[in-house]
Amino acid sequence: GIEVLERFFQGFTIPLRLRDLISDDAGLPEVCQLAIQDACVLTNPRPVTWEGCLQICEDVW
Repeated sequence: GIEVLERFFQGFTIPLRLRDLISDDAGLPEVCQLAIQDACVLTNPRPVTWEGCLQICEDVW
């Protein structure tokens, strides 16, 4: 399950957690602003809002 995926991704030497990319959670609003402008949002099965994105980011922070 999750452990297998974590080991797989660790092999790429890339950040695995949001806080590994952003040193301070004060940057989350900007990340969400960029995320909702991404073209992939158009094909998301659920509507994407800045508020919803921010809530998810805060939950996983």
